[in-house]
Amino acid sequence: MSGHIEDYGDKLALVMESADQVLNLNSSNESARERIADVNVIDISGTGNNTLKLSLGDVLEQGETSLFTDDEATQMMIKGNAGDVVNLDDLLPDGTDPGDWATAGTATVAGVTYNVFQHSTLDAQLLIQDGVTTNLV
Repeated sequence: MSGHIEDYGDKLALVMESADQVLNLNSSNESARERIADVNVIDISGTGNNTLKLSLGDVLEQGETSLFTDDEATQMMIKGNAGDVVNLDDLLPDGTDPGDWATAGTATVAGVTYNVFQHSTLDAQLLIQDGVTTNLV
């Protein structure tokens, strides 16, 4: 994957730089996970269409409480545009499935609209920029 870590004020973002990339957070090796340990924003815009695969466990591990909205949930943000895809699964690292993701409206952060996905049993939210295709798997 071609990308870099960028400072987004008080947050760190992993920014994808090219096209046709697939980033699978839940299959990343330990070394790669350590390098992105403090990242809570992932920008998959790149120079073309990119795909991000992540799980409930990734959101809980990478996110922080009330990071973008004051909802007392552990939150992460995905930035992207039309043509980009997020595949979001509801599994924890041990393979258990404690519930499901569901849409929970929208939120506007710094003038940008995000679709909010709320987990049904755990206080976890994922904000995905409007226009990005989201598949709940």
